[in-house]
Amino acid sequence: MRTIITAITIFLLSLDGFAQQLPIGDCGIVYIHDAAGNRTRRIYFCNNGNDPYPTGTVPVVPAAVSPSLSQTSREEILAKEAANFEVLAVDVLYPNPTSGVFTITFRNVLNDAIITVVDSNGKTVKKSITNGINFSCDLSALSAGNYFIRIQQGKQIITKKLVKI
Repeated sequence: MRTIITAITIFLLSLDGFAQQLPIGDCGIVYIHDAAGNRTRRIYFCNNGNDPYPTGTVPVVPAAVSPSLSQTSREEILAKEAANFEVLAVDVLYPNPTSGVFTITFRNVLNDAIITVVDSNGKTVKKSITNGINFSCDLSALSAGNYFIRIQQGKQIITKKLVKI
């Protein structure tokens, strides 16, 4: 019984610290949650093993920022860095599954982004260049199946799966 309680305790303690841990050397989106478990914001974080892992209360301060800065100065620096770095993200891809026309709504405005529709065999079936926050595409002429939507803006690339019925 003591072993079970110890195992459960270790498991519950590990949920807080390791739920979204990125492997050392990797970068990615990390979600910040408040005490109630509600997602409050998302940040792009690179885990180099030295910087503190982001939490909801302490902002992540880059190593180049002097520790002698006040908390307000640190927050201002972080806000400026976050404003300069926009992550390519899709808010909504709908309807999915689709019978033909689908729409993608992006989190940020795109500039000359390349949208490629690829079938399950890896063949490009449609390619477009788009600007703005929305993109619509008609696949009604294509057969039913799984398709992958590849979105590239600059060096950032994301892929979304779409089912055509």
